[in-house]
Amino acid sequence: MKLPSTTAVIRIFRVLAIAEAFSWAALLVGMFLKWVTRTTELGVEIAGPIHGALFIGYGIAALSLWGMLRWPFRVAFFAGLSAVFPFATVWFERWAGRRGYLTVNAGQGAATPPRKPPASSCQVPAWALREGPPCPGGFGVAQQTLARAALAPSPRPSDANGRYPRTFSGHSWRIGEVRRGLAAIRGESVKSGEA
Repeated sequence: MKLPSTTAVIRIFRVLAIAEAFSWAALLVGMFLKWVTRTTELGVEIAGPIHGALFIGYGIAALSLWGMLRWPFRVAFFAGLSAVFPFATVWFERWAGRRGYLTVNAGQGAATPPRKPPASSCQVPAWALREGPPCPGGFGVAQQTLARAALAPSPRPSDANGRYPRTFSGHSWRIGEVRRGLAAIRGESVKSGEA
């Protein structure tokens, strides 16, 4: 499914903000006719569903822009709060436009692509162990290789008949292997039962 571009969502948001304010006015007139003059309920019956649809559309557009433009939480909160009070959506749309919350930054005008993690990080996150390119420089490559080796599943030792001994789990066997390796570096000897 192709997502709409950010500029299209901004345009829809601006139109819905103004339309929602007009629907508030129509609903208030309908409520006045229904409750104060007691002449007709037709204004509420017509303006009520229209206002409800525009209210929901405005909320969806605000949530979409919150994600697309990465608004701070307070901006998204005020966008939602402005839909509750009559004519506040127009005020919010003007306020957000003046503050730059309704402008498209370079590279955001196209349809929103799926997010991928950055490939230039020299830390080795979990996604880099699966699919990412190694970090630039020799240390990054070594760091990634060590991380892959540490997270690789260890083979369980088996006896001559191909059975797995109950005294070893994969982790304890690996710890014993590390202890033997460290002892060999120090020049000590470790019996296989001690590790």
